[in-house]
Amino acid sequence: MKALLLFLLTFLALSCTQDNQYDTYILGDWIETEPPNKIKDSIEIPLEHFYRLGYTFEKNGKVITKPGFINYRDNKYYGSRSQYKIKDGYVSVYNPSVKKWDKLKIIKLTQDSLEVLDGDIPYYYIKKKYNTASNPDFDGVIVTNSGGYIPLANQINTVFINPANHNVIYNRNIDDGQRVTMQGHISGNDLSLVQQLFKQADYIKRDSVYGEMVYDVSQTSVAVLKGNRIIKSIHIYNREPTELLWAHLAAHYLPDVVTNIRKTDEFSLGMEAFEAANSTLSLTKAEGYFLSYLLSSSKSTPLQFKELYRLTYSDDAVGKITSDGRYYKYYFKDKTTKTVDIGYNFITGNKLVNTFKPNEHQ
Repeated sequence: MKALLLFLLTFLALSCTQDNQYDTYILGDWIETEPPNKIKDSIEIPLEHFYRLGYTFEKNGKVITKPGFINYRDNKYYGSRSQYKIKDGYVSVYNPSVKKWDKLKIIKLTQDSLEVLDGDIPYYYIKKKYNTASNPDFDGVIVTNSGGYIPLANQINTVFINPANHNVIYNRNIDDGQRVTMQGHISGNDLSLVQQLFKQADYIKRDSVYGEMVYDVSQTSVAVLKGNRIIKSIHIYNREPTELLWAHLAAHYLPDVVTNIRKTDEFSLGMEAFEAANSTLSLTKAEGYFLSYLLSSSKSTPLQFKELYRLTYSDDAVGKITSDGRYYKYYFKDKTTKTVDIGYNFITGNKLVNTFKPNEHQ
């Protein structure tokens, strides 16, 4: 009896020691990686697992999951922050989307590698250390999605985050096929997470285009703003780095966690391009959305200017718009006109994805 009691006490002591070691080793940023000496496709992957997973384990039992908690049955996002605990060789993460703890058995945990079992499915992670100092803070970010499949993207196609006032403006498709523009408030935690993820993605150094046009594949465009200008613009077909995917998904999902939601006026004209006599500058959807935003908030001016470009856009409420890059003249269908000044040359004052290219008929 004494021997059994001694064995149990020893086992409990070793378990506590192991858990304490796990508590230390697990802190930091983790990203899913390929299994050692195995083919990725040989592992059964859940239907919704179209991307690598990640965690940031913090002190005091706090965790950030990447890309976040999504309930695919009610098609809703429940944020990325939650709690975790380590006990008896398991790390358990509370999943608010299903209101239960996801229990993962720790197979291996070192200071730079993690292997867990989710049921019978193994997942492998490596620890990442991010240097975010070279990525500037930003005043806003616009994320647009069109076509293909991204969870929840069939409801939300544009998100405009303004950190200055914690506002989010977004377009949501409703049941009858119509689109409504909504505005809401985001918490400081949700805002700081988006900023953190974009910095960890090293957004300022990323390529301007990822992947190639493929039929029925989602396209995402991102415009990062500072000082009312685009400091980084990215167009994504596919194959973007995992951290960049996490960043734009976190921004895209935000409308599901905003508060003080209300309808607001639609200001986007669906700006598509600047057309010159022999060449065209095509805008990404995020760039076009930002130009529409600037136009909607600019004041009228009586100034005359040389009309170098004609803009193309999807909205048919205006007959024609011409510009020199800074000034924009509206020709309305009732024969009236209006000129507005956005304050700077949009073409030369922003970091755009594309440049002017010769028209195809040339």
